[in-house]
Amino acid sequence: MDENAYTNALDYQVDMFWKAVAYEMNDAFFNNTHRVIAGRARTANQDCFVGIRERLDNTQYQMATANKVLSTTVYTTINAANANALLQEIANLFFAVGAPEGDGCVLYCSEHMLTQLDAGIRILGAGGGFDMTRDAYGRSVTVYKNAKVRTAGRKAPTAANTQAQVITMTESMNGNADTGGTATSIYCVRYGVDSAFAWQMAPPMVQADAWLDNGVTRAVTCEGGLGLNFPSTLAIARLYGIGVNP
Repeated sequence: MDENAYTNALDYQVDMFWKAVAYEMNDAFFNNTHRVIAGRARTANQDCFVGIRERLDNTQYQMATANKVLSTTVYTTINAANANALLQEIANLFFAVGAPEGDGCVLYCSEHMLTQLDAGIRILGAGGGFDMTRDAYGRSVTVYKNAKVRTAGRKAPTAANTQAQVITMTESMNGNADTGGTATSIYCVRYGVDSAFAWQMAPPMVQADAWLDNGVTRAVTCEGGLGLNFPSTLAIARLYGIGVNP
């Protein structure tokens, strides 16, 4: 914020707090665990829900571990053969989550992977199965069959003004570590009340409390609850070990 700009300091700081929460929730959705795992960039947080990556890795969450699928595609060279091979593996994710045409599904990948997918689609031409549509706000949305294709986004900026991607392009080939490798993953989530959904009982509450003793700092309470629910053990799938150029 410009130092000369006029704004309500309390409102501004609360907005920044919720923006930080949004970054945290986005990363947690994919990567949070309740245990320490070697090679993971994210610190385990037992006060947050477990991410979809850990739900597929850890049998205690009773998800279909067969939905964690090792890719055989080396996508370092973008050509028609590799693009077709990768699209076939993505289509198999739809069968894994019980939605052969991708109904109700969202595919998540890294920003770099999305641009490489786009490049492969352009090589395949109109028969590649992808389409562009627009949402209710006029934003363009990439669609493969009936599934939306999204990037998983980035983590919160660091003090050095860098932002790591939630899904990296440097995963190990076995999908366990976030760095040190030349692979990436694509996740498929089938949303719905009978498969996967998020819950929020009420809007977040912000309450400005009393001034502190210095007369300058004001205490503010921000409260809100949300969580994830997976009624179906087949709601999520992961294609990992996709060979890429980081």
